[in-house]
Amino acid sequence: MCCPFRFVTVIHPRNHTANLRQTRSATRSPRRRIMVFTGLCICLMVGLTQHNLLAAPPPSLDPALDQAFQTLANLELGQDLGVFQSIGQAVSRSHTDGKVRTDIERRFVDLLQGNATDLAKEYACRQLTLVGSDASIPALSRLLANPKLSHMARYAMEGIGSRAASKSLRDAVKTTNGKQRIGIVISLGRMADPNAVASIAELLDEKSPELLAAAVIALGRIGTVGATEALSSFAGKAPETLKSTVVNAQLQAAEILCRQREYQAARTVYESLRSASSVRVRAAAFRGLIRANPAGSLAMIVTGLAAKDNWKRAVAADCVVALKASEEISAIASSLPTLPVSGRIAALASLKNHSHPAIRDASLKLLGRSTDARVRTAALEAIVASGTAQDVTILADLASTSEDSKVRQAAFRTLCLMPASGTDKAILVLMNQSKTLSPVVVQAALARRQPNFVSGFLQAAKSSDKAIQLAAFKALEIMATAKDAEALAELLATTAPGDLREAAGRAVWMACQKITDPTKRAAPLAAAMKKADAAGQCAILPSLARLGGG
Repeated sequence: MCCPFRFVTVIHPRNHTANLRQTRSATRSPRRRIMVFTGLCICLMVGLTQHNLLAAPPPSLDPALDQAFQTLANLELGQDLGVFQSIGQAVSRSHTDGKVRTDIERRFVDLLQGNATDLAKEYACRQLTLVGSDASIPALSRLLANPKLSHMARYAMEGIGSRAASKSLRDAVKTTNGKQRIGIVISLGRMADPNAVASIAELLDEKSPELLAAAVIALGRIGTVGATEALSSFAGKAPETLKSTVVNAQLQAAEILCRQREYQAARTVYESLRSASSVRVRAAAFRGLIRANPAGSLAMIVTGLAAKDNWKRAVAADCVVALKASEEISAIASSLPTLPVSGRIAALASLKNHSHPAIRDASLKLLGRSTDARVRTAALEAIVASGTAQDVTILADLASTSEDSKVRQAAFRTLCLMPASGTDKAILVLMNQSKTLSPVVVQAALARRQPNFVSGFLQAAKSSDKAIQLAAFKALEIMATAKDAEALAELLATTAPGDLREAAGRAVWMACQKITDPTKRAAPLAAAMKKADAAGQCAILPSLARLGGG
């Protein structure tokens, strides 16, 4: 550091003797002594100033953030959190800006290590779940034994979720006790830390019911082979109050093993639970065995469908719902003839949302061979998704002539809902065959709400069967358009008095209402009047009067 005053050269080491003489000569005069002293003071002040400038941290680029953190350090209940808006904004920016993230994390860590209030430290822990990294772990670890802050420290470490966080929690299992230790075990379970199995398994020898429960649940969530072995060893000696918790943990661990394709270990767990006294546990174990035995799952499902136990049939049927592969669905459909009635019903109910030719074939065979109305109803429901247009005739016949009302209703629903290509066309063909037409077909066509059925409704309205005519006019009341009004008026002219003529009149009136020009709505009826005889004109006149054309 250079001094701006020339007299500083008196201390230069290269000419120490000469300089010393100069200094002595200069200091003989009082005035010169004052000048030297003043110069030395100024040099000292300049040096200290430059040192402070170098040692001090750089000025903050965000004064609002600085002020917010200063306020945060003294956070108490009831304080307005709006003053921390700049902190929230910085946290949001940190997701896309690494420098901001590093800075905001450092600020939170400093706050945790300082004399901030507990509420302020809780706030920091919450934010560290969003911006924290391994750099935060030491500060958080020091809070794990704190009765007031341990929970929030664990919350932050779970959010960070790194190996360092897991290791810190594992280390803290041995150094903490009471509720803090229980909480740490819970966190290790939530993080599914496989390296924590040994330290958690050791806790199964503890006496505290709360700690035992936490350890059991944590092992179930970790779900490794080691965790399941620890649970199995503990199951026999577990207190009665914990047995249900142990079973649930075993089931959870076995499910995780299945996801990891550790099928043998999972089967070992499920086999140990097959003979449990609880139906719920036996059902869960059976479901698990099906999942843990990919090669033999279909055979197990079929066996379950044939079982006498309702719970086993229910589990097997539920597994059928989850099938996706075509060959699997085909195999279940092919097994239907070998199943008892209850198994057939359960299988068909599970297959009804699948669309597959094998389901159709099996269902049609059961319709032809089975006399059990429940089986036939289930088969009809299965045809909804798997049926084809070729099945329309069979469905219409069953909907019209079956002696069992439930079978008739099921056939009608299938006819209404079946989405197969060509179904509408097949129904329209039936509607044009007056000799075999039934009111059910007309009603099913109406339920499908397709505009191309209107011609069929007009044809059905000419039937000699009053029931068919009535169904057709009711359908036309809903489906007919303005262009159908004149044809309907001509049909009205031929109807007999009574409920049939009233139905036809309503259909004509509704069709005429769809004519956009109000002055032309009576025109179809007027045209029909010219073609009708006296009886027909009498039939048309009431409707014409309603339209104001009388």
